[in-house]
Amino acid sequence: MKFLNVLLITLFATTLFWGCSDDDDSTAGVNSSISLSTGIVQVDKKGGEVSVTVTSSGYWRLAGVCDWAHPSVTSGKNGDVVTFTIDSNEENVYRCCTFKFFVGAQVAPLKIESYPGYVMQLLSEESLSFSRDKDILTIKLNTNIEDPTIAFSDGGEEWITFIKRAEFGEKVSLQFEVAANETYKNRSSRITLSSPLVDNEVIVDVLQKQTDAIITDQQSIVHDLSARTISFEVKYTSNPQLSSSASFLRLNVLSSLN
Repeated sequence: MKFLNVLLITLFATTLFWGCSDDDDSTAGVNSSISLSTGIVQVDKKGGEVSVTVTSSGYWRLAGVCDWAHPSVTSGKNGDVVTFTIDSNEENVYRCCTFKFFVGAQVAPLKIESYPGYVMQLLSEESLSFSRDKDILTIKLNTNIEDPTIAFSDGGEEWITFIKRAEFGEKVSLQFEVAANETYKNRSSRITLSSPLVDNEVIVDVLQKQTDAIITDQQSIVHDLSARTISFEVKYTSNPQLSSSASFLRLNVLSSLN
């Protein structure tokens, strides 16, 4: 009888142990996370090596099989770099495969594409002009490049901000926000789109107009009736149209804001 009681107590304790273990695993699965430095990799028909950095809450594993893309490792820890060796595209056709990185129940997919040829062609205007007000700038492309490098000249990144990419097939629109120009000077920047997958660059010149203003150092001048010369300073951003209702007054502009 004593043996039976001991056996029952042991079974009960074992059940509690496994129950707690399952709860811990479930909690770890809910709280786990994983992300990649990029979700898509593109190579031309020559193939080559590309690297992806894994950010994860714990140890991860890699799933997926592809006969032309070969990962350097299939498991690892947070911060590890996985290098994919991609064979040349001898068939000269589009091909695609997907690998999946796992931590618990969390998944981060990586898409690998190999095209026989890449293209990046501008479909919209080469030069764009905007008023001083906040606006949206759109660059239209014919391209199969997922993530071209965007560069700005003359500090353009301070007032031109990339918003989003929209696409339909190989027709792509890149949208940017142009901030309001609160300065008294026109400003310009050259947007350059490039990629190691193509030899050419796409260049778009952007001009935004200044804030126009006329500023005087005095709002009013009061004198007696004796003849005299009255002068005051007028600063302006564009040639002002000056006029007076009194024929005995003459205005001389001394300086400008430009």
